[in-house]
Amino acid sequence: MLIKNTRFWPGLGILALAIALGCSNDEVIIDGGEELQPSVSSVSFSECLGQSVALAGLVPPDRSCIEYEYDAGSAVLKVRHANAGFNCCPENISATVDVSDGVITVTETETFGEHGGCSCLCLYNLDFEIKDLESGQYRVVIVELYLDGDDEPLDFVVDLGEIQVDTVCVDRDHYPWGVNPN
Repeated sequence: MLIKNTRFWPGLGILALAIALGCSNDEVIIDGGEELQPSVSSVSFSECLGQSVALAGLVPPDRSCIEYEYDAGSAVLKVRHANAGFNCCPENISATVDVSDGVITVTETETFGEHGGCSCLCLYNLDFEIKDLESGQYRVVIVELYLDGDDEPLDFVVDLGEIQVDTVCVDRDHYPWGVNPN
């Protein structure tokens, strides 16, 4: 049956457009019919950096930096958190990611063995990849463990696709940043 009411078709088109625009979810990418969720993979961390950071001419020990590289073809964001503060003797250091409403939230964690952590903190380089991340503009928030109340958070906006390699840093002026006793 052909509907001849011409007022119906424009209304249906507007309704379809509203539904399509209102149904976005940053966490899902359709690839060959499968729904993919951005996730963290390939997590690794360095040994305690100690004084070797300043001596090697890398990121100064009074800064915390995110270095990233995005590959739109593989939808992978490679991230290094240089000078991430953690306990001196963790069993493991890891990161989780949540992508929602244009915000990438990376939460850093540490776990300990049966003897618990040490009574000191240290700087590490934490490397990880976020897979299945669609190109676009995002706010990136890094949830760090050992910040003081007045520390500037690692919180920035990135346009993955336009800027594909960059470094964002904040200054830190308290232990374990600055002069490291190790």
